Amino acid sequence: MIALVAAGVKLIQIQGLEAAELQARAAKQRTVNEKITAERGPILDRNGDPLAFSVRVKALTAQPNRMAEEFAAAGVDAQARKREIAAFMAATLGPAVKEQELLDKLLSDGKFAYLADEVEPAKAREITEKYPEIGTEDRELRRYPGKTLAANIIGTANWRMNERKLQGLAGLEISRDSLLAGKDGRRLVDTAAGSDMVIPGSER
Repeated sequence: MIALVAAGVKLIQIQGLEAAELQARAAKQRTVNEKITAERGPILDRNGDPLAFSVRVKALTAQPNRMAEEFAAAGVDAQARKREIAAFMAATLGPAVKEQELLDKLLSDGKFAYLADEVEPAKAREITEKYPEIGTEDRELRRYPGKTLAANIIGTANWRMNERKLQGLAGLEISRDSLLAGKDGRRLVDTAAGSDMVIPGSER
């Protein structure tokens, strides 16, 4: 009877007195808050044709030290695997990269390395699906279809690593930078306990 009374008191405490606090703590543990970077707005002429616009690209990354440790733990020849990765990336990305330079970065003893910039998302996905150890970072690339047309007025914008977004450098790109930059959003998702798997229907 004493045990039953103690259990009843505990249930009242958990479900009644501490319910709100425990629910808030549980939500904090499973809720992931992700930043959605605003896409830089286009600059249009009076007919609505773009003079400047942005496209989404990827940067490919690697953690050479960690890769070597994971390959060793799995009984995989690290050097052979890295040579395979460099060869596949060079074949997929073409003249934008050099196989030997990729291999040198992968075989280094560094903790982190950028392998390629401004990669088309489809090609980046092809590489990471085949080699999950290759990481990606979202980037944005500014395009000027008119090339030198009104270039002194339109100006330029480039990617800033510290801000992780495009920023204006000259012309309208810098004088209207805050307008073109837009406002970042947020994405909230609930994840399953002990993993990063998103619970279906929890995104907002």
